Amino acid sequence: EDEFPSRRRDACVAVCAFMMGSDSSAALPSMLVGSYGEASVLPAMRLALALVQNGPMNVHAQVGQSGILIPITDILKNALIEGERYPFSASISLVRFCGPHVSTSGTKDSASLASIRDAVRTISSVLLIEESSDGEEEQVDTLKQLKMESIFALEALSTNASLWAAISQHSVPAVSQYLLDYDTWHEDDVAHQAVLCAALRVIQRIIPLPSHAVAAARAGLGTSLAKVITGKVDKDDPNDKSSASGRRRSLIRERQRREQKVGPGSDDDVQKIALEVLHTLASQGAARRGDEKGSLGLYHCDAVGAVCYLLGSRATAPDDSAGPVPPAQHGAALGSQESITKLGLEFLLYLLADLETPLPPNDPYNGAENQRSEALAFVDAVGRKFRFIRCLVATMLQTEMGLSLVGSNGNKETDDGSSTFAVAPLYGPPLVLFEGSCGGFPDPQQAAVSVLFSIASLCCTTESKQSDTFWETFLVREERALVRKETQQATAVAACALFLNILMDEEGGICVPRDSIRETYYINTLLPLVRKRLLEGLLMNISEAFEALAESEDGTPGNAAPLLSLLRQFHVPETCLALCATPGLIEPASQIVERSMELYSEELIPSVVTDKNSLRALFDSLNRRVGGSETKRASTQIRRLNCQILSHAADQGTLGPAVDGLGLRTQAVAALTAACLVDGEDPGAHSFDDDDLVDIDVPLLCLRSLIAVFSVPPNSGDGLSTDGNDHRLYLSSAEASAVASTLGKKISEMVLARFQRHHDGDDESIESEDGAGQKNITDAPEIRLLCALASNKEALPDLCKNNGLQALSLVATEGELSAIEAMHEACKDDPSVILQVEGHVSVMNVLVSTPGQEQSKGKIAVDTACLGILATLCGETEQGRSAVADADECALCISYAIECIQGGCGGGEKAVVSTLGQDDDDVTDEEKEEKSEKDVPAVVVTTPSIQDDRGQQKLQLAAFCFLAELVRVKKHRSSFFGMQDLMESSSKLVSRSEPIELQYAAIKFLSALAPYATGSSTELFPIAKLAAVFSSRLSLEGSKSKKIKRSGFVTTTKAPSRKHIDADQLDVNENYVAAMAVTGLKCVLHSLVDEEQIEIAKLLSAQIVRLINAVSFSAKNKYRSDRGPHEQSGMLAYNAMELLLSLTQNPSCRDAILEETLVSAIFRLVVLSDLVEGRKDDVDDDELYWDATVTECLQYISSLSSSRNSETFLGKPWSDLISKAEMAAAEVNNKKSGVGGGRAFSMMSRSNGGVDGDGPSSSTSFRGALIRIMERRSCSVNVVAARSILKQL
Repeated sequence: EDEFPSRRRDACVAVCAFMMGSDSSAALPSMLVGSYGEASVLPAMRLALALVQNGPMNVHAQVGQSGILIPITDILKNALIEGERYPFSASISLVRFCGPHVSTSGTKDSASLASIRDAVRTISSVLLIEESSDGEEEQVDTLKQLKMESIFALEALSTNASLWAAISQHSVPAVSQYLLDYDTWHEDDVAHQAVLCAALRVIQRIIPLPSHAVAAARAGLGTSLAKVITGKVDKDDPNDKSSASGRRRSLIRERQRREQKVGPGSDDDVQKIALEVLHTLASQGAARRGDEKGSLGLYHCDAVGAVCYLLGSRATAPDDSAGPVPPAQHGAALGSQESITKLGLEFLLYLLADLETPLPPNDPYNGAENQRSEALAFVDAVGRKFRFIRCLVATMLQTEMGLSLVGSNGNKETDDGSSTFAVAPLYGPPLVLFEGSCGGFPDPQQAAVSVLFSIASLCCTTESKQSDTFWETFLVREERALVRKETQQATAVAACALFLNILMDEEGGICVPRDSIRETYYINTLLPLVRKRLLEGLLMNISEAFEALAESEDGTPGNAAPLLSLLRQFHVPETCLALCATPGLIEPASQIVERSMELYSEELIPSVVTDKNSLRALFDSLNRRVGGSETKRASTQIRRLNCQILSHAADQGTLGPAVDGLGLRTQAVAALTAACLVDGEDPGAHSFDDDDLVDIDVPLLCLRSLIAVFSVPPNSGDGLSTDGNDHRLYLSSAEASAVASTLGKKISEMVLARFQRHHDGDDESIESEDGAGQKNITDAPEIRLLCALASNKEALPDLCKNNGLQALSLVATEGELSAIEAMHEACKDDPSVILQVEGHVSVMNVLVSTPGQEQSKGKIAVDTACLGILATLCGETEQGRSAVADADECALCISYAIECIQGGCGGGEKAVVSTLGQDDDDVTDEEKEEKSEKDVPAVVVTTPSIQDDRGQQKLQLAAFCFLAELVRVKKHRSSFFGMQDLMESSSKLVSRSEPIELQYAAIKFLSALAPYATGSSTELFPIAKLAAVFSSRLSLEGSKSKKIKRSGFVTTTKAPSRKHIDADQLDVNENYVAAMAVTGLKCVLHSLVDEEQIEIAKLLSAQIVRLINAVSFSAKNKYRSDRGPHEQSGMLAYNAMELLLSLTQNPSCRDAILEETLVSAIFRLVVLSDLVEGRKDDVDDDELYWDATVTECLQYISSLSSSRNSETFLGKPWSDLISKAEMAAAEVNNKKSGVGGGRAFSMMSRSNGGVDGDGPSSSTSFRGALIRIMERRSCSVNVVAARSILKQL
């Protein structure tokens, strides 16, 4: 360069215009062909060379298109033959400058293009000239210089697409050979690097065409490129061919170029350009593989090893001395390192895709045999590249995977305060990454992981020494003098665990191929192989770490922290549990889980059960046989181990909330239920003598887990466990039915076995944790679940079919309330099933097993349930009543029931049953003799004062029900009459000051005794006194219902002052109690004197008037139009009227009650009888009683009307009483028609008749009512009585 470049360019332009001229007068071309003599050829060549060397680009085009290249090509060829240096160099320079501008637009251009193609052939031949080893140094240097000129000329010509075919045919083999001959280069030899780059660019420009790429590959270009990439001098490692110092200098220069943006860029980067060429070749499927003619593909030419070497040496992040290379931003031009990362990974992905795609049988490429050969070559190439393998693993461990693991060795604290172990950087630096896609992956890190998997899978399927080398490198098994063994183990555990976690996604995971053929091969073959090798590596390192931990003298806490942290961070147990479902993986996976749980069960189990995938895997494995006979032992072992894990989680209180929170309740119930049966039915379950888990009770563990699941209400939402003292189980009807039908028999057997062991003293499983005592046997899981199932009505039938009642009866002996209540439900359906299992004996034993025990709320509830089931048994069938009455414990139960009644009355005294409950008259001589021999003492049962009124009332009700049912047993009812305290207590409870339910229970008991009251049996409690008790309930004095609300056949009572029992126990009121009292009076009426009968008749008369008045004036209140009378007013009216009819047989009684009030009320009811009898569909019981009451009223009137002196006793004629009744009935009918604004109730008349005035109409006349009764003929007794009354009156 000088100060006159522009002038020279102007001169060149002027000379070119003058010398070229028109086609016919172009001087320069004519001179070159010798038109001006041979002596002008060389000067003309010098002139043309000066023009193209100093002139602008348009001069190059003019010269090239002038046709001078035709003679120049001839000169080039002749000079090469003759060995003339200057003509050759000048000619090749002219071709270099002008050749790129030759086109095919005209005839002359076509000739020039043909000559240039000949020049390409000539220039390429120069590259093939061998250098003589014994030649002169000057000749050798000259030849090297000519080859360099040829390379640069070919580089320039490669820019002309019209020459690509010639270059592909002639130049590519020559350039490939040149690269092979000059592969070694120094980093500081810029000139040689420029030549190599020029040679590489010649190929780079033409191989985008597939045919040219295939031709280049067939020419052995892959080997040349591999040699060039690895040909850099400064090589210490014979495998990686890159010293640490040289690599460091390269990284520093790269960093400087990126930061300063000066200096040489990628244009002179030999390795990068060579990699780009390899990348282009690999993108063509035909170029990747050799052919039948013996040409090598990219697998056998060491291109794989060269790319791996380049990635390991040039594409990794710098070490501490060089500082980090900032990542290239998305959309920005990639630097050399990022480009090498992208190109290298994509190159490997191209080749690996072929190896992972099974070839069809008819493939022309010799099918599987060549594929195996290529796989072996690939593995051999990669296995030796230690740095590359490590950088792939380090890339996988980078923070982009979501795990901050690469750092200094040591512990660090996480946000939640737990210790996290940082993995030591034993794998070295990772690949330099960038933002953007790579090989079809969204980022280069995923591409790197995919490459790592593919290499690992090839090392699993290919038998090669380098396969083992790869896994040794991956597992950090090499000896490192400055690294502790524990650090190597932890690093390998982290790599294996993270890799396994990445491979868990089998649908959209990083390593899952995107095409269906490769995906099938991946899922069925490659994935299980890699997983198995990773599990084996994980197991090996964990086992060694555990052994070292056991042998260490420092103790476990400090040494265990790193390994425990790794197991937690990488979810090792969870991953292994999921992999246990694969037959080939179950053994190593199960051993890892077992080893981990041996030391860290308390720490690891919570994380296992709170992970949805691992918890689902736990449940799935309980009932799945993995593999065949070869994995039977491992399958059984992992099933039992998983049962232990779930049971332990249940004990920790984490299983139930986790199952509910993760929505796995249905799956958990199904799996645990089935698992209770699988282990016992498995013929090989107990065939392993050396199995540590052989003594594990799988059904019991599964039941514990079920208890934990059912301890949390379904869909509770908050995921919180219930209170530790809350033993309730929450089972839906569907769950209870499913569990009972499946496990009913198994649970029953387990309960029976439990009680047998408990009886024999061998039940160690219920000992308390501190060894201070024993838990209640009812806390056993099978018993809790049995009681919970029995409490469900839908599940109870299934339990009954599977010996559940026998088990329940044993549980009931322990005072378990739910078991007793379940037996009660079963008893209601079929009492015989309870008797078959002697359930009545069980509940009786509960009542009498702890005499004098303090009555807690729980004990009261249990005793109440026991008395209830005994009452049901006695009341349902004669067989049940006999079984209870004949039981040895019956006397004690009766005594206890009596004491419960007396305790409620404030007695609190001892009830002594001096016999077994029989009178001397009922006991045979042999029984007396046997009794005397046994010397049975008097039974004393003491019931302390009960503070809980509500519980006491329930207990008293149950006691009364039990005693009332036993009244039908002769030996027991005889003893009842002899118990004055019992009779007195019952009489007190009839008082209106007591709760209405207790009043009813007491009056029912006394009414049951009344039919059997005789002179001899009532010495301690006379019949008159019993009648007085009944009569007290009929007296209106002190009754809060004396002034009643007229509510249409309804009488209501207010609750007593004492605390009321729940309404679901008994639905009674004062009318009902009074009706029961009338029933009792019927039984003892014949034993009473006239005075007592007269008093009873008066009480009955008052009750009847009260009830009929309620009917007459009920329109003042609200009515229930859809219901008839209720609250048992009709029952009381019927019973009272029936007894009154009986009493009227006694003239004294009849005359005593014959008064206007009663007769007028009865007349009024008859007048309104149409309102009662008009409805026949959907009639309730009380309305039927009112129908019957009307019948009895008609009979009463008929009886009175037949007596001629009845009007004398009344003091008024019948007509006046009838008129008064008709007026009252008319008033009611007016209100029914809407005059009073009230709603008519269901028993109102459906007739359309009514009154407009105050007088009676035909519908409200006494005579009309009698006529309608006869016309309807709904009741023959009513018709006859009505006819008699009409006749008499």
